[in-house]
Amino acid sequence: MWIKVLIADKDSQSRALAAGILLEMGCEVELSGDEKETAEKAEEFKPEIIFMDVQTAITGAAEIISRLRQKDKWNPLQIAALAQPGLSKIEVKNLEEIYDAVLIKPVSASGYKEFIENFRAKNNGYVNKFRILCVDDEPLNLELLEAILIPAGYNVIKAADGSAALVLLKNKEIDLVLLDVMMPGLNGYDVCKLIKASPETSGVPVVMITALSGREDRIKSIEAGSEDFITKPFEKAEVLTRIRKLLEISEKNSKIVSLFGVLSGLADRGNRSAELLKNSRFNFFTEVDELMTGIASANGRGPRGMLIGTNEIGWLHYDMNSGFSKKPGKSFPGNNLSFLLEGNTRMFYSGEYEHPQDEAVKVSGVLSKAGINAGNFICRAGAGLCAAAYGYKKNVNEQDAVILKAITMQIMFLRSVSQQIKETEQAYDYLVLTLARAAEANDEDTGMHIVRVGEYAAMLSARLGLDKTFTEKIRMQAQMHDVGKIHIKSEILRKPGPLTPEEFEVMKLHTVFGAKIIGSQDWLSMGRRIAASHHEKWDGRGYPEGLAGKEIPLEARITTIADQYDALRNARVYKPAFDHQKTVDIIVKGDGRTNPGDFDPSVLRVFTEYAADFEAIYEKLKC
Repeated sequence: MWIKVLIADKDSQSRALAAGILLEMGCEVELSGDEKETAEKAEEFKPEIIFMDVQTAITGAAEIISRLRQKDKWNPLQIAALAQPGLSKIEVKNLEEIYDAVLIKPVSASGYKEFIENFRAKNNGYVNKFRILCVDDEPLNLELLEAILIPAGYNVIKAADGSAALVLLKNKEIDLVLLDVMMPGLNGYDVCKLIKASPETSGVPVVMITALSGREDRIKSIEAGSEDFITKPFEKAEVLTRIRKLLEISEKNSKIVSLFGVLSGLADRGNRSAELLKNSRFNFFTEVDELMTGIASANGRGPRGMLIGTNEIGWLHYDMNSGFSKKPGKSFPGNNLSFLLEGNTRMFYSGEYEHPQDEAVKVSGVLSKAGINAGNFICRAGAGLCAAAYGYKKNVNEQDAVILKAITMQIMFLRSVSQQIKETEQAYDYLVLTLARAAEANDEDTGMHIVRVGEYAAMLSARLGLDKTFTEKIRMQAQMHDVGKIHIKSEILRKPGPLTPEEFEVMKLHTVFGAKIIGSQDWLSMGRRIAASHHEKWDGRGYPEGLAGKEIPLEARITTIADQYDALRNARVYKPAFDHQKTVDIIVKGDGRTNPGDFDPSVLRVFTEYAADFEAIYEKLKC
């Protein structure tokens, strides 16, 4: 891991000495000589460490440091004082209240090294070390590169030939390749071409290292796709500087690609949600699960996990460790996180080198008690919605803030849609009940008949293994099965004796009228199919269209047996009420008027197995 260091010192000799030591350690170094230049360089260079001579900032050290820390809140910043010898304990203590550390001049190479190594060690659990693949057929050359790179904080992976390098690139996450040209088998140019030809590895920077120094050799390297060319023998500082610059460019490009991928994915999810909404297949929890899957796959170096909380659904926890695939969020006990849903919208974060805000400390404590090490995290809270992403391998930055804001906007959209759907469903449910009860105004059935039919149909659907959405929908919409009776004269509906053939033809029209009354609105389409087809029979002898078998909609096949059971249990002007066992016998064995062939065999089989549930529903909801 290379580190960006700013040396702020009025003494040019001290600056040069420190720069030489830090460059040897693989740091990227900038120099400044006064207060103004330090502020400008800090804003432009965005260092992670500033070694600041106290004489340089003597006119207002605390103010300068505060300004530097606030300038870019996303980047970690350690500021170490470079102090003159002979300071008293009180003077050192005063400096320690302002700076993160105090180093006494002249600072030795081991002093700088210890500070840098402590910085790296502290970052090690969260900051991703760059992985460099070194490819050379000479073991001594590989050892030399390893000796340069490991002290500079890089992970080194070695390959002795081009074929081995390609296998490693396929199986490991590599950040940069140092590639020898003259090798047996595949030479460096061929390996580079293969790296750049593969979509999985084309973005990995390649530096050709060779004893060849001619113009043609450099041209061949460029044509092969390499990003840089280093001639042997090389200097340590040159290798580290070129690597650092290439990785910096690569990381910036990676951030742009990652951000674009996540935001594009969110846009696609929004379009898909709109399509599902149009087709009446929208489910809030499913959509959030899909959203989290997209974030994990598009932002591979992002958080280890996310917490989503709203006032309506409570809290969901998503594990985004490697290998994350679509899986539903797990319920999370967010009792102690309710403050994150309160108040105005706000965003806060916590990082290894930050001075976390009070809320960040509180959240870290709650998550720790739940067994979650938050590490570097960012949180958007307030206004009834919270999204917290934790466990980044690096300190959070503007990119993470943009992504989290986009996620919360998407969830707000999904939540708003979900709430509107819920309100619409409630309005439709009221409409269903109103229509169903209006249809029975002239009929001898009571209002409990339609409720029982809905419950029977829902129970059958669940026993048949149909999903919850279907089950809940048929519970309501089966109650409209006889809505077309609004158009049938009461003297026919209440006639005490058998209907004449002409009257029966009129009665059969209630199925057609029902479908017309319900209309073509998508949400009520199940009710329309039930109203139209609940008198069709499996053997094709039903009405109005004489449909047979699976030509009859499944919801109508289910409602048919539910309606028949309840009709047999209740007294009519032309027949007495039958008890449960007699009703079951008629449906299963037939009585001349009702026959087993009227019903879908699979539905009839479930009815027979769970007939006791029908009796329980009837007894619970009888008048």
